[in-house]
Amino acid sequence: MNHLECRISRHLLELMFGLSRAYLRRGSLREAQYFTDQVRDLAEALNASALICHALARNGELAMLQGKLEVGLEEVVQLNQKLEGVSGTDVADIYRVRGDLEQKGTLNGRRRSTL
Repeated sequence: MNHLECRISRHLLELMFGLSRAYLRRGSLREAQYFTDQVRDLAEALNASALICHALARNGELAMLQGKLEVGLEEVVQLNQKLEGVSGTDVADIYRVRGDLEQKGTLNGRRRSTL
């Protein structure tokens, strides 16, 4: 991939992540999920492991916000498999989402066991 293709791909990914964040702020989780899925598909086509992990983390976060904790935890399992090749600042947001999902799962498990 030449320099121009790389720049176009990077900006396209940033645009789709931006659209996902904008729809999330508006409360449109389905549309935010759509753009996050598009980012993941493009990142997989480009073999960009950091962006794949970021998209998986975002999908897990969106699933958690929708109350689909099991789906979010499945995303965390996929993250653990892909996270081995990722380092640097990209990992911070991924770990934050993973921690949120695990904490929410633990809290829901405690509520169920006390009922």
